[in-house]
Amino acid sequence: MGLKTGAALAGLAAALLAGACGGGEEDRSRSVRGEVAEVFDGGSSLSVHHETIPDFMEAMTMTFPVAEAGQAGELRPGDKIRFDLTVFGGSVAISAIEKLPPGTVLELGPKGPDSP
Repeated sequence: MGLKTGAALAGLAAALLAGACGGGEEDRSRSVRGEVAEVFDGGSSLSVHHETIPDFMEAMTMTFPVAEAGQAGELRPGDKIRFDLTVFGGSVAISAIEKLPPGTVLELGPKGPDSP
């Protein structure tokens, strides 16, 4: 997938996510765990197969923009991560990322349509 396509997918996912998950709610950050499916544009967005986010979203694979691309540049598909998903003004972005040990067990649901 090209760089422009990855960025476009991240933007579309953010817009759809904000609308589907109550884009009018107040700014909030949620701690989420998941597995990296794909890294786009040197880390400016990530496709992540994530666990259920209580009161927000079921487990699935989605592409999210990363607030600071340098945070994700070292990540590779298959890496397990914990990240803060920040909802702000009808948009979402990953605002912090921590790599988890490879043996971490995640409770993942079915993969979404944008999974590789």
